[in-house]
Amino acid sequence: MSLIRGIIRRAERFLKLAGNFEQRSPEFLHSFSESSSLDNWRSWSDSAFGGFSQAQLQHDEIEGTAKFFGTYSTKLPTPTEGSPKLSRSGFAGISTKITGQWTDLAGFDTLVYRVKTDGRVYLANLRTDNWLLGGPSEDVWQAVLRTRASSQWEEVEIPIDSFILTHRGKVVPGRQEMHTGRVISMGIAIAAAGEKLQPEGPFCLELAWIKAKNRGAPVQG
Repeated sequence: MSLIRGIIRRAERFLKLAGNFEQRSPEFLHSFSESSSLDNWRSWSDSAFGGFSQAQLQHDEIEGTAKFFGTYSTKLPTPTEGSPKLSRSGFAGISTKITGQWTDLAGFDTLVYRVKTDGRVYLANLRTDNWLLGGPSEDVWQAVLRTRASSQWEEVEIPIDSFILTHRGKVVPGRQEMHTGRVISMGIAIAAAGEKLQPEGPFCLELAWIKAKNRGAPVQG
C-alpha cells in the first residue's frame, strides 16, 4: 500500500505542476565558453559493448565551444564467449552526467541549440525522473536536430512537445507526457538513420550553448 500511496502522491504533484506553471523568461541551460563547462558532460558510443563507433568531447579554447566528434560505424563485433552480445551498432553521443540533480523545464516550450555541423542527422536527447516511481528512467526522449551542412553557426529550435519517448532505440507506443519539471540529463547523439542518410565515417558537431525559451521569444546569444 505504501508504494501505491507514493505513486498517487507523485502523480498529484506532477499534475499540479503541469497545470499551473507560468511562462518563464529565456534561460541558458548550458554554455561552453569555459573548459570547465565540460566537467559535467561525458561522451559514449557502442565501443563500450564491442562496437566500432568512437566519440570524443573536447573544448575549443579559441571558439569557446564544445566539439563532439568521432567515427560512426554500424559494424558488429565478432561474438566471443563471455563478451556482451551486441545486436545492433551505430550509436555515439554526449550527455550530461546523472548526479541526482535535475533541470526544471516547466514553463518553457522550446529548446534552442546553437550549433555548427557537418550536415549529418543528429538527435537531441532528454532523460527525465520517473514521476511515478522516482529515480532516473531508462527511457529517452528524442527529437531530430535539423541542421544545414555549412560552416556557419545556426540556432536550431526544437519544440519540447516534439520529443518522442524511446526505449533502447525503439519508439514507446501510445501518447506519453514528459515530466519537464525533472530533466536529469540532456545531450546530443548521432542518429542511426540508415546508410543513405547516415553513411559510416567521421562526424563533427560544434555546440556553443543550449537555451530554453517560449515560442515567439527572441533568441539572444
